Amino acid sequence: SVIFLVYGAGLYVLLNVYPSPIFVYLMNNFSLPSFMAAALWAGFGAAKLLELPKKYSLTGFAALGLAVIIPLAANFKANDQSWNYTSEEYGMNIINTPERNSILLLSGDTEQAVMSYLKYAENVRPDLDIYDNYGWYFKRIVPEKYWADNTNEMKRQIILEQMQTELIKNSGRPVYHTTGSLADNMKGFCPRQVGMIYKIEDCASKPDTESAGKIWSSYTLESTQKINKNSDIFTRENAGLYYYARASWLSILGDTTGTARELKAGAEISYDSPGILGAISAIYLSLGMKNEAL
Repeated sequence: SVIFLVYGAGLYVLLNVYPSPIFVYLMNNFSLPSFMAAALWAGFGAAKLLELPKKYSLTGFAALGLAVIIPLAANFKANDQSWNYTSEEYGMNIINTPERNSILLLSGDTEQAVMSYLKYAENVRPDLDIYDNYGWYFKRIVPEKYWADNTNEMKRQIILEQMQTELIKNSGRPVYHTTGSLADNMKGFCPRQVGMIYKIEDCASKPDTESAGKIWSSYTLESTQKINKNSDIFTRENAGLYYYARASWLSILGDTTGTARELKAGAEISYDSPGILGAISAIYLSLGMKNEAL
């Protein structure tokens, strides 16, 4: 009983957090001991049924069977994820965007998790060197002696930006970054959107929008296009990031109608993701669509 309470509703009390949809989804993993306790209770109940006289035990097992089958039948469709390869699609679309022998800078958990699977488990793009800010999954740009100091986050961010700048200047290789990277605001460089990510180039160079635009046709979106409002929050965030990136690209091309269409799709599917909604609102504002931004 203690395990069930502590790792169930007790987590919300101990952590003193509001049970938002994203928190509930995240906490499912940490609530496994609670589920195990409930399973033990179910096992004890089934054992007790075996101790009853035969005519009663058969009735009890029939009731137990219905208690399992009815929720399963009612909720199977909503929980069936056999079609859902959205995360893999999202990662493959990103990892296949840079040209050969490039460098990719990651900045978010969504990209880092799926990229680690694709690189280490599937050995996709061995020619591509990947860095992440914290060095949790891939190479860390900032030396350990600086990163170990947790007392000054601003100092670490400054050092990270300096190290990224040196990497871009001295690597002699094409460098790309995902949305939200510090590399987005580096002095002397301009991020040019290429599909869902950005290529860091000299601001004096001419943008190659024709080549950059062709990458969209190579993306796989079979699962992404099946996502709806009832899908889990992380699946919907992957879709929302795609719609945001697509809208950003169409806005560069001056396609206001297409931009608005993709923004609407992204806002509807990521209705409870503040970061994505904020990015979508920024594009709406750049188009002068204040009502939609709000």
